[in-house]
Amino acid sequence: MSQQSAFRRSQRRTALAFAAVYGAITVAIVACSPGEAAAPAAAVIDDAGAPATLVLAERRLCAAVVVYGAVRSDAYDQAAVAARTALNGFNELGHTPDCGLALTRTVAAGVDPDRWQRALDAVDAIEDGSYVVPLACSRAAVILPSRAAVRAQCVFGDLAFVESGR
Repeated sequence: MSQQSAFRRSQRRTALAFAAVYGAITVAIVACSPGEAAAPAAAVIDDAGAPATLVLAERRLCAAVVVYGAVRSDAYDQAAVAARTALNGFNELGHTPDCGLALTRTVAAGVDPDRWQRALDAVDAIEDGSYVVPLACSRAAVILPSRAAVRAQCVFGDLAFVESGR
C-alpha cells in the first residue's frame, strides 16, 4: 500500500468524522428548537424534585449551559470564545433554543459552582462587551473537538471553534 493511498484514506476518515460531528450538532440544535406552541402541561416532578419538563430559553443561561458543558479547563479565554460561539449559534437560529433538559441534566450530575460561575462570567463579559474574542474566533458558531477540525482558524486547548457554513 502506498503512502499516498494511506494519506487519502486518513483524509477521508477525518472528513467523515468531521461531517458526523457537525451532523450530530445540527440535529441537536434542530431537535432543541421549539416547534409549534404546545398547550401547557401539568408540571411533572422527577425523583430529585426538579421539574422533568423544564422549558428554558433564556439566552444567558442557555449560553452558560453550552460553556459549562464544553469547557472543562480553567482557561477564561476558552470559556469566552465558547460563549461567543454559543451566542452566534443562537443568532443564526434566530432564537434561543430550549436548554431546560440540558440544564436539568447538568444539575442532576452535580454542578461545580466555580465552573458554573466562570461560564456565567464569560457569557456576561461577551454580552456587555468587556471581553472581545480574537477576530479569527468572532464568527464561530460551532464547537468541535480540535482533532476533528484540523483546519480550524480558532483553536483554544482541546476545542476548535468554526463557522457553521450557512
